[in-house]
Amino acid sequence: MRCFIGVPLPEAWKQTLETLIRHWTPRFATRLHWTRPETWHVTLQFLGNVDPGRVPSIATALARLQFPRFALHVEGGGYFPEARQPRVGWLGFGEGTDRLARCAQDLASLLTPLGFPAESRAFVAHATLFRVRDAAPRQDDPWQILPQQLAAMAWPPALVERIVLWHSTLDPAGARHAPLAWVDASDAVDA
Repeated sequence: MRCFIGVPLPEAWKQTLETLIRHWTPRFATRLHWTRPETWHVTLQFLGNVDPGRVPSIATALARLQFPRFALHVEGGGYFPEARQPRVGWLGFGEGTDRLARCAQDLASLLTPLGFPAESRAFVAHATLFRVRDAAPRQDDPWQILPQQLAAMAWPPALVERIVLWHSTLDPAGARHAPLAWVDASDAVDA
């Protein structure tokens, strides 16, 4: 079973993002496959294909993760690998990014003894919004404007209060995620 650990995006942001999708989809000639609102998250560690018998030990390791509730603020967006040749569009964060990175680092320390290697690439806190379906994205689409729009939008305040182990199933309509286990933040709130 395909699994990952991450932070669900706050419900308050989903309405803002759904409005954004309705507004921006017709402005792109390039075919974009928007991810489903119920799957929006920040991945802290991708585990890959996991034998179902290993899920309890992963859940036990996740339960040992300690973190305070902390604020997460949207700061804009961007593209992987780059704006000139976008394949993935994402939502980026400012405040809270350091805490997300710390959680990812702590998770790696808890999961490495279970045989899950730490990510070799630097952690980039983001939530995938869409994938480009065309082989060659059209350069006359508003690629530069979308990240600016994301930064300019009014985003409700949000707290990270839970980290989840998800089972991810891929199907033609997009990924579906089912929670398997989670850990809640401590009662402390990070200032």
